[in-house]
Parts: sequence; structure tokens; C-alpha cells
Amino acid sequence: MQPKIFHEMLDSIKTRMQPLNIQIMPILLNLYQDHNVILEGLRAQRPDRVEKSFQSHSEILLGQIREEIQISKARRKRAKKFQKYLVVY
Repeated sequence: MQPKIFHEMLDSIKTRMQPLNIQIMPILLNLYQDHNVILEGLRAQRPDRVEKSFQSHSEILLGQIREEIQISKARRKRAKKFQKYLVVY
């Protein structure tokens, strides 16, 4: 196997193995509000409110995850650019 292909495969595996790490603070208030609406909807037996709030909750969370993935990709790209200057002993 050629070294370049091996390194690309290894990078791909490393990327998939990274744990999910997102910044929750920017969306925390929205998530909290959605949780409250979901609880209120359950108590009032209003499945329409529960479903709508759950969808909102999921969209907010998925949006934050997508943003974090883009940030992570950009960081890796920058790090790769400077990797050739690193000396490994």
C-alpha cells in the first residue's frame, strides 16, 4: 500500500473516531425552553405541542453539531497546512 493512501485512510479513521464535543452554551437557553414546552405539552396531553417543540429542539442541536463539525474541519485543515513544519523526534 502506498504511504499516501495509508495516511489518508488513517486520517479518515481518526476523524470518525473522535468523540462528539460541542459548545452547548450558545444554544442552552433555547434547549431549556424547548424542554419546558415539551414537559408542559406532556402534562396538558398536547402531542402537537410536544412534537413541534421536539422538532425545534432537534433542529437547534443538529445545527450546533453541524457548525462544530465545520469548525473542526477548518481547524484540521489549518493544522495539516502547518504539519510539514513540525519536527518529530
